[in-house]
Order: sequence, then structure tokens, then C-alpha cells
Amino acid sequence: MKKTFLFGLVAALLTLTACVLPEQEDPFERLPEENLETIEGKLFPFSVSVSTRATHRLERDGKLVGYLASDLVQLAEFEGQDVMLQGIWRNEKMRQIFWVESIKVSSLADMAEEDDGPQRFTTKRFTMQLPNNWDYSLAPNGVAYFLNKEDPARRVFLTFSVEDYSPESGEIETNIAMNGFTGFKKTETDDNGKEREIITLYSNIDNKKYLFTATYFFDDFETKKAVFDVLQSFVEGEEAVQAVVIAEQKAKADAESQRLAEAKALEAEAEALENEEAEIAAEDEESAVDKAKGLISGLLSGKDDEENELDSTEVDQMPINSTDWVDPAPTVVQNTDYTNLIDDRAYSYESDLGFSLKVPYGNWFRSFRDIEGSIASVGVANNPVETPSDVKLWVKVLSKNQPANGTTELITGNGVTLIKKRDESTVFEITGPVEFRDTLWSIADSIVQ
Repeated sequence: MKKTFLFGLVAALLTLTACVLPEQEDPFERLPEENLETIEGKLFPFSVSVSTRATHRLERDGKLVGYLASDLVQLAEFEGQDVMLQGIWRNEKMRQIFWVESIKVSSLADMAEEDDGPQRFTTKRFTMQLPNNWDYSLAPNGVAYFLNKEDPARRVFLTFSVEDYSPESGEIETNIAMNGFTGFKKTETDDNGKEREIITLYSNIDNKKYLFTATYFFDDFETKKAVFDVLQSFVEGEEAVQAVVIAEQKAKADAESQRLAEAKALEAEAEALENEEAEIAAEDEESAVDKAKGLISGLLSGKDDEENELDSTEVDQMPINSTDWVDPAPTVVQNTDYTNLIDDRAYSYESDLGFSLKVPYGNWFRSFRDIEGSIASVGVANNPVETPSDVKLWVKVLSKNQPANGTTELITGNGVTLIKKRDESTVFEITGPVEFRDTLWSIADSIVQ
């Protein structure tokens, strides 16, 4: 009877004790989180004169998406940009404000390189950075298991747990100091050549110890370094954890701001280069026009006073191959600055007007007689010539009173004109694109009369 009573009393006490024993602390308890949301649109300054902490607004298709504020992102640096924002909606004075935690510029999304930076393992009381190719799982027994995503066998090479310890028990041993923590490191090697490191770091804020057990082959230096970097990034304490997370968010926002600034600088540089090229082209065109005016004016200098009073508009409209050449005073070009294409294979042409010329090998030619007011016309091209539309180079005989001796070259835009004296009343005019200049000079110098 006495034994039965004692047994019942013990059972009752155990039942009562079970009711009041505290629940075991979850070492991986996360910080309380609000729901993160993503919104998109164009960013503008907040321009409504009301009392609020909002500094900007987001619009999409001309409609308001929301009012914005941020302690992490300098929103003013992204004004006028189409952006993707991640953050939290919070009520303030009868209105909602979206507090921005991260930002991405939409136009830079395609230019962004894949993020290979570290990932963050964060709980309420500690945080650490993990390589981007690591994965982990949390077990009910309070142990975290880490593996490499690229390992097809998905072998665990690192475990992590948090345990209590008593400073009065005398069990504390230290032989390392790391990132503000003291701890103990022990290394073992098994029969298969695998090395195991057991690293214990002692908490600086309470009676906790953090146990890391890493297993890898002896020469796996990459994994060893990765584990070392994880230990060096380990931070404990709620305030310290929040500070690290916030600093990281600000760094990402600053990096996006830098990317935007670089994109704007490249755009401005490209625009400046385009404007410079346009100015150079305009100057070249103006120079070419001025040169043409000067040369044409020289060719027309022999006309009477009334004709010399032509305004610039009339000169611009005067055709280069005019048959009304009078008293030129051109500079004779010493035609040594071209490649003579006439060789033994050249084709010969003889006119019934008493002159002959040669055409470089690889070209076709045809006589069209008095085309466009000329006395004689020969069309030349590097393709078969059947009609005037097939012609690329022209050799024409034009009327001209008292032409100067020699050959005068006139370049206007993309065209070249050579004027060569034939007799006291006519000239040869050889015209064509600039890229055929050697052919033009070769034909001009081959003329015999």
C-alpha cells in the first residue's frame, strides 16, 4: 500500500512538472517579418502638400500605385526611372505608405549579370554568409545541415548547432580566436582520408556555444576556405543581426544607383559623340560647298560683269557639267598622286572626232554621242553598259572658250570631275564617284588627239 502511494505521488509530481517545464528554445527562430511585396512603375518626387513621411510616388500607366518612403534606398537618385521596388506596406495617418527595402531599374534588368554573391543565413539571434552554391536544411533536433548544390550525391559536409554550456563546469577549452569569438578547434582524420574539423565558438552574450562540424577530403582547399569565410562572417545578437542586414540592403541599393549612374554616363557619352560626328559632317559639307563655289567661281571668272554678279543660290544650282565654260583660271594638278590602271590589257576607243583613249581592264564602255548637250559622250562602268543608266563614269566633250592647259580636278562631296583641255573651244570632262578616282585619272591621261 505504501509503495503504491509513493508511485502515485511520483507520477503526479512528474505530471505537474511537465506542465510547467519551459519549452526548448528554437535556435533557428527567425526575426518577425512583415510580408514583402513587389511593385513596379515610374518614380516621381512626392509633390502633394500634406503632412506625411512619404518622399516619392510611384505611377504606372498614368495612375498612382502608391506613396513611397525608405530608410535604405536614396529614392531621389532614381527619379524618372521605371523601377521594380520590394518593400512593405504600412498604414500612416489614414493612408498607406510603401517602405522600400530594395530597388531595381527596369531598363538595366537585361544588362544585369547573374548574382553570384553570397546568400545570408539569418535567425533572430545570429547570422552568417553562405556561398551561393550552398544549400541547407533544418532538422527538428536543432541541427542545420549544409551541402553543395552542385554535388549530385547531395552529401552533407557541414553541420551546425547551438547548445547550452555552464561556465562554472570547467569544460571550457579555447585554442582559437575568430571574428571576436574565442573557441576550440579539433581536427581528426578517418581511415578513408577524410578530415573532420570540429569548431566550437563561445557566445559573448549568454551561455551558448556554436558547434560547427566540417568534413572534407584533406586536399579540398576550396571547401576549407569557404567554411573559414562562413565562420569569419558569423555575427550574434538581435541588434547586430539587424545592423548587418540593413547595411547589406543599403549596399545593394548603392550598387544599383552606381549602375544607373554608369548607364547615364555611357548614354551621355554616346550622345556627345553623335553630336560631334554630326558637327564634323556639317563642317565637312560646308567646306565642300565652299570649295565647289570657289572652283566654279574660278571657272566662271572670264564671264562679263553681269554674269559675275550671280548670287550664291544661282551658283549652287549651276550644274558641274555645264557646256558654257568661259575663261577659266584653274590650277593645273600634277597628276602623280594616283595609281595608273592602264596596262597591256586595257581597251582602246577611237572617236571619229579625232581623239582616242584607253579604258582599264575589267570595265565596259559604250559611245552615246551627243547626250545631254555634249559634243560626244562615252559611258564607262565596271559592269556591262547597255543604256545610260548603266554608266558610272562619263567622258564627255563640251564646248569651252579658251580653256587652260593641263587637267583640273574638282571634288564635290562624293564626286570627282576632271576638266582637260582638248582645243581652244572644247574640253574633255571626265566625271564619276570618288572611289573611281584612279580610273578617272587613268582615262584622262590616256587621251590622245
